Amino acid sequence: VAVRIHRCSTCRGRRCARPPCDGRREGWLARTKVLSLVAALAERYGEASGRRFFLKFDPDTVVVPTSLRRLARELHSLVDEGTPYLVGMAACRAHAPVGLHGSPALCHAAGGAAYLLSPAAVRAVGRLATPALLPPLLRRIDNASYGGEDVSLAYLLKEETGAAVINCGSFYQHEPLKYRRMRAKGERWARWPLSRSPVSFHKFKDPDQLRSFVACALYDAAGRPRPSPRSLFPPNGSSSYAACADPWTAGGASAGARGAGGAVSRLRGRRGVVRRA
Repeated sequence: VAVRIHRCSTCRGRRCARPPCDGRREGWLARTKVLSLVAALAERYGEASGRRFFLKFDPDTVVVPTSLRRLARELHSLVDEGTPYLVGMAACRAHAPVGLHGSPALCHAAGGAAYLLSPAAVRAVGRLATPALLPPLLRRIDNASYGGEDVSLAYLLKEETGAAVINCGSFYQHEPLKYRRMRAKGERWARWPLSRSPVSFHKFKDPDQLRSFVACALYDAAGRPRPSPRSLFPPNGSSSYAACADPWTAGGASAGARGAGGAVSRLRGRRGVVRRA
């Protein structure tokens, strides 16, 4: 795994003390960092990079690798590599400015739930996310939306190519228990039951909750990814995943599984340090 750190030259220094300012609800630093990152990806990975897609997700988002791979293979078989596309959980709560390809409204992919960008889409956004072109575009975005990084990216993509977000019901803006609580309160806007092949869940704020969800739902006792989540919810209607047996504790995996190539990951302590045998 190669890790590269990109420093945004325009994301430091002045801060927005009070309105009016760019990004009036989400802080211009957050969205400028994301757009600067996309521009850096466009510069680093050009036409012949061999990358099939780019995935943006938040630190508190869980991505399910097996589901992501299936979705990526399907997209690769259906969509030409040169096509600009944005895939995620569509949110249509921003009104586009007049003149944006004649569209009265702009939909975007919810940033917390993660979204996929094709290489062509990354290059298209990168062409507009420059110090010279970006400031007036962000002002137009603020006049028509809440100003987040997700809607800003969708705006730039549509401005440059006319492409709209492709809605995928496997990207989730909340963690599973949140959807169950909303369902119990009578909220019906989220499709139920949840997908059996979820790509992502957002808003795992508690490290122990995240750790136990991964151990409970996504991996078997040998530490291997499940083809699909065993269960999105804790057993017996529990309100937390603490009731799930943790296969990554010292005694959780069988000796035979540990000896099979040493590929079993064991999670020790409460700091979430992963060690490989």
